[in-house]
Amino acid sequence: MRRKQPVHLKSDRKFSVFEQLPKHWEVTEEDMSLRVLVDSIRVRTPYCHFVLAALKQWFLAALSGSRVTALIIGESGAGKTKILEMFAALFPARRNKDGIWQSVIIVNVPGEPTPIALLEAILVALHDPRPSSGTRTSKMRRVIAAIFNQGVRMIILDDLQRFVDRNSELVLYSASECLKELKEILSCTQVSIVGCGLPESKLVIAANEQLKRHFVAPVEIPRFDWLTAPSRNAFVALLKAFQTHLQMFEMPNISGLEMSLRMFLGTGGLIDFLAKILKQVVWDALDRKSRKITMSDFELAWSRALWDAENLGENPFSDKFNVRVDIKGKIAAARKINQHIARPVAKRQRKSLLKVIGL
Repeated sequence: MRRKQPVHLKSDRKFSVFEQLPKHWEVTEEDMSLRVLVDSIRVRTPYCHFVLAALKQWFLAALSGSRVTALIIGESGAGKTKILEMFAALFPARRNKDGIWQSVIIVNVPGEPTPIALLEAILVALHDPRPSSGTRTSKMRRVIAAIFNQGVRMIILDDLQRFVDRNSELVLYSASECLKELKEILSCTQVSIVGCGLPESKLVIAANEQLKRHFVAPVEIPRFDWLTAPSRNAFVALLKAFQTHLQMFEMPNISGLEMSLRMFLGTGGLIDFLAKILKQVVWDALDRKSRKITMSDFELAWSRALWDAENLGENPFSDKFNVRVDIKGKIAAARKINQHIARPVAKRQRKSLLKVIGL
C-alpha cells in the first residue's frame, strides 16, 4: 500500500483573525479588543512602585559599574511577572546597523533546569539564532559575548523556584551547577542579576555560601491583606482602577465597602485571581452581546475562573452569602486561597551497620 504524500499548502496570503472564525459567531473587532482588555490593564500598586524603584536602583548600579545580585519573591498570583514585564518594557530591544541592543532581558528558568538548559534559555533571550548548538563552554562564551555586544545591563531570572523540589523542599543538585554559570557571568560582565520566584526561591541562594554573600536582602511582593489598613486601601484603589478601565460595562461598584470585601474574600488578595474573575464576567457579557454585568455574573464567574472553587467554601458573590457574619473567620479562610501546602516527606529508616552488612 502506497503511503500518502504530505500535502504542502503554499500561500503568501495572511489570514486575518476574523477570517478564521465561523461567520455565525458574529464577532466584531471591538469584541476582540474587549476580550483582552483586562489583560492589558496595568495598575501600579504601592508594592509595584516599591519593586520598580528597587529594580531601577539595581539597573543604575550596573550602569555605573557596581553590579547587584538580588531576589524578588512572592506568592503565586501576587503579580511578580507583570511587574517584571512593566520594567522590561521600559527598555525595548532595538536593532541598529551593529545588531540588537537591549538593556534588560527576562529569562524563564527551564522546567528541568540544567546548566546547558539555562544557558540555552539565556541565549534565546539574547536572540541567538542557534541556542541549542555547541558545547556548554561555547554556549557560555556566546552568552558573555552577546551581553557585551547587546549592551545588556540586567538579567532577570523568572521562576527561580524551579531549582527547588517542591515535594521535599530540597535544592536540586543541578542548581549548584547552574549557579556556577551565573557566578561566571557575574565575574566576566558588569550585569546585575535578579532572581524572581516563589518564597522557596530563597533556598536556592541560601544553598550556595559564595553566591549568597553577593545578594542583597530579598524584596517581597505580598498578597493584599484586608486586616491591614494600608494594604486594604491599596486593594480598594486597585479595584477602582479596574472599574475605571471597564467603564464601558454597567456593573456593580466593585470598590464599594461591601463589594470590595466580597472581592477580597473571593480572591484572597491575589491580583491574578482578581483578573481572572473580571475577565470571566467580561467574556460572559460579550457572549450575551451585552454590556451589563450583574452580581449573578460575578457569582458564576467565581465558580468558573478559580481552580478548585468548589473546595473554597461558600461563593462570596452569592445572594445567600452573609458578608457581615464571622468576618474574621471568612478573612482567615480567604488568606488560605492558593497557599502552598508543604507535603510531608517520608523519613528514611536508618539501618544499623550490622543489618547493612547482612548480620
